[in-house]
Amino acid sequence: MLWAMTTGPSLRGSMCHPDTPDWRSLEALLGSDELCAHFMWMHDVVLDDGTVLHAYKHRWTRCYFHLADDGRAFYYVTRDLYHEVVPRTAIKAVFADWECCKPTPEERTALRAAMRRAAKREASE
Repeated sequence: MLWAMTTGPSLRGSMCHPDTPDWRSLEALLGSDELCAHFMWMHDVVLDDGTVLHAYKHRWTRCYFHLADDGRAFYYVTRDLYHEVVPRTAIKAVFADWECCKPTPEERTALRAAMRRAAKREASE
């Protein structure tokens, strides 16, 4: 279970709908237009501690990233509850079933690079 791989406490959050999507968190995590192009920005979530999460849904797998501006990733548990997870775990979860989408060789390479970057950041923390 993804929520079992948390790195912090559970936080409550409220959905909000700003006028303009913010793609920076997704771009920083994935680092590739080949991968970012498969996502839709859905909304933001403001956590009880003031952290703003940007929600991005993969257009094929329908799985979400909930990403903070500072690079943290969160897993949506239920209703208004979020758990922080390591970004590499979030990447694995969102792309777990993407083989049905028939990713291109370039997309596969980009995903491997994103996983390496996330693992490197994790090791340096």
